Amino acid sequence: MNAGRYRGQNRGTHERAGNVLAPNAVPTRASDGKHYLVWGVLRLTLGVVQIAFAAMAILCLIFVGLSSATLTCAAVATSATLASRALFHGRRGAH
Repeated sequence: MNAGRYRGQNRGTHERAGNVLAPNAVPTRASDGKHYLVWGVLRLTLGVVQIAFAAMAILCLIFVGLSSATLTCAAVATSATLASRALFHGRRGAH
């Protein structure tokens, strides 16, 4: 048994105490799991935006040339990249 940890918290989950209507303890998801889920969705969304707008910028450059649409797509892709770097710099994947 680990010192300082309660039963059920070793793997990121905890058990809700039972009551008269529901005497059995119910395992619930810890807040850390939800935290990683939200950051994971944000990271995935920023990655998709980067890829999509970079591809659209290249296609606009090929078919339209250097226009406002090309520059807008490139700016959105660059903004998503900078936001991703600012939020996730030095951060590893889920533990």
